[in-house]
Amino acid sequence: MNKKLLMIGIVLIIIGSVSAYTIRQTINQNIFDNQDFTTHDLGMSITNMYKANDRVFVEFSYDTLRQLSNTNDEWTIVQLTGRIPYYISYYRDCRDTNTMQECKLDMRKFVINQAKSFRQKERNWLEEQKTKLDNEIEITDFTGLEINLD
Repeated sequence: MNKKLLMIGIVLIIIGSVSAYTIRQTINQNIFDNQDFTTHDLGMSITNMYKANDRVFVEFSYDTLRQLSNTNDEWTIVQLTGRIPYYISYYRDCRDTNTMQECKLDMRKFVINQAKSFRQKERNWLEEQKTKLDNEIEITDFTGLEINLD
């Protein structure tokens, strides 16, 4: 029994060490530019839920990249949090005509749709942060180009 607990503890320590390394990992702009952020799931997971006033707030964490403040060409992997508000009045209105299970399902769908929308906005933002190459292409690149050759 003690050997099993010891092995489980060692495995958990190893997993914790690996994830701690990846969260603070730094990458350069070239690696950042070569990423396809349109398919990243950002590792989103729900971390907490609380009620305040007339809303339920669902908190989630996600992994993303942020530029280091002291340099323009290095990015670090960070874990950030966000929250999705759900108005309790939506649930009350639903309960007027539906079962508790149906209303909870609607609430879950709302949270999932909001999380998907947030994830897409973050993906788009990351894509926009890639090095802009448009200003590298100029008319001088085509000057003297013989296009009438056979």
